[in-house]
Amino acid sequence: MTPISLNINFSYRQLGIIFIVLLLFFIFIIFIIPSYFIFKWISFNIGAHYFQINEFSKYQKEILKKYDKCKIKKIYLVRKPIIQYLKTLINIITLYNFDKQTEQYKDKTNKHFFQPNHTSIICEIEIRKGIKKLILIEKTTSFNISTQFKIAHQCELKQVRFKGDLTIEKILNLTKDRIGNKNFFNWSLCETNCQNFVKEILKSLNLSDKKNKDFLMQEDFFSKNIIYSDFVYHVINCCLNIHNILEMGLYSLV
Repeated sequence: MTPISLNINFSYRQLGIIFIVLLLFFIFIIFIIPSYFIFKWISFNIGAHYFQINEFSKYQKEILKKYDKCKIKKIYLVRKPIIQYLKTLINIITLYNFDKQTEQYKDKTNKHFFQPNHTSIICEIEIRKGIKKLILIEKTTSFNISTQFKIAHQCELKQVRFKGDLTIEKILNLTKDRIGNKNFFNWSLCETNCQNFVKEILKSLNLSDKKNKDFLMQEDFFSKNIIYSDFVYHVINCCLNIHNILEMGLYSLV
């Protein structure tokens, strides 16, 4: 009898979680529609991020404290197709316009194998003589730096040649000081996405030549093809603002 009771309790717990998720989704939908018209009525900037991330998380600070002054031996630009779950998430918050506009771009340019890419930088640092470590720097829904990551088989890497001594600290500080905290830490679909973030890092290092840009950038797609209504931008930015509130809360814990 005990196993049956445990199974019943477990299924109730699952139903409870599903109910809470659906309830939160329903509340979010109810908030989205009236808030859009209220914001339009009082002339709020629908595209603004009212809750911004402006600092590194505790986890990121620990990585920087440990490795930020290590000399960089090699820099790699990395690109890979956007993974399916992220593409699905973008489609949901853009009301499935992202896939539609991707297909339109393929038809218009005859680039039938085109895929939007996620880009990042991998730095190979020397932590002591003969011992090296890889550090990933990227922009997902916000700035991210990590020592724990996988290089998937879809990834393409391009080594970037540089002169002089570079450290993680120098790369990040040069870029953050030049573009500001808002653009450095926060993400948006077209203006401050992963591709523009890596491009800004290369600019800070005077490494933004045509070959590197051609490897990284899909500007024709993101700047000219991605056009959304005010309502879709409102949905995107509501999601980003909620994400930033949650992430800022986690930053105080992690």
